[in-house]
Amino acid sequence: DDDRLLERRSVTAVAARIRVPGTLLHGSGDDVIPPEESVALNHVKERQGVDDHLNVSPLISHGDTQSFWRERQSLIEVVRTFAHFFGHVTRRHTAPPPAVLQAA
Repeated sequence: DDDRLLERRSVTAVAARIRVPGTLLHGSGDDVIPPEESVALNHVKERQGVDDHLNVSPLISHGDTQSFWRERQSLIEVVRTFAHFFGHVTRRHTAPPPAVLQAA
């Protein structure tokens, strides 16, 4: 049945199966994939207690080359989004400091 197939493949159904932290950066002007898809995904992840970070930004739409300088505050939010992402990557892929290794 088509309705069940669409339901199983919806962004919220897929998100319910993902238990790792993520970073969501979505363009508010995206006319290909509505930003509401990322908002819905983020809500599911929050209910699961997963540390996701969502930023819906007017700086991007869907693969465009719009000037970033017109929206300085939004640029700051984009930088915070990347900082959140790299914070998770760094914590997971960096060896402990030498003092910690010696104490163990």
